[in-house]
Amino acid sequence: MKVVIHGNSMSPALKNGDEVTFESYRKQNIKIGDILVVNHPYSLDKKIVKRVSKVKGDSLYFLEGDNSYESSDSRTFGYISTESIIAIKSNEKSV
Repeated sequence: MKVVIHGNSMSPALKNGDEVTFESYRKQNIKIGDILVVNHPYSLDKKIVKRVSKVKGDSLYFLEGDNSYESSDSRTFGYISTESIIAIKSNEKSV
C-alpha cells in the first residue's frame, strides 16, 4: 500500500510529499521503531502515520511523530489499539 505523507510530523525520516510503501497489517509483530498507518482516534475519516515509541501489552501502542513540534500523536490522544492499525513499515534496525 502506498501512502503520500502530508505535513512534517514525521520529518526528517518522512517529509511532506514523500510516497512511502507500507505492508498491510495482518497481525505482524510490532516493535518500537516501526512506523504505522492508523485510523485517527478522533477523526475517523483521517489516517495518520506515526512511529511506535512504547508498547503496552499485546494490543496497545504509543505512537509519536519524529518531529514533536509538528505532531499530534499519543501524547495528545493516548495509546492506540491494534484494531486501529491499517499498515506497517518495519524498522529493520529493531531487534
